[in-house]
Amino acid sequence: MWREIGIFSCRQATRLASDRLDRQLTVLERLELAIHLALCGTCRACARQLRAIDLFARGLLKATKQPGSADDPSLTPEAKLRMTEAISKARSG
Repeated sequence: MWREIGIFSCRQATRLASDRLDRQLTVLERLELAIHLALCGTCRACARQLRAIDLFARGLLKATKQPGSADDPSLTPEAKLRMTEAISKARSG
């Protein structure tokens, strides 16, 4: 029975840990993930890291909508261009 719900699959557990950041998991998915995370320290660490990355990304998104961001109407076009170029450069490597 336990293998039917897939609690021993790290691949499925990490997928569910990622999915729960974007959507509400079903009851079965939540149960499956909770059991797997209780048994697997590696997947627990992965789930924590995914959550930290999600929080960091959401913080960056908020930061881009605040004064001083590239979208700030009080910045000069040159400043906006420099910020956009710096962001592109940072993303590319």
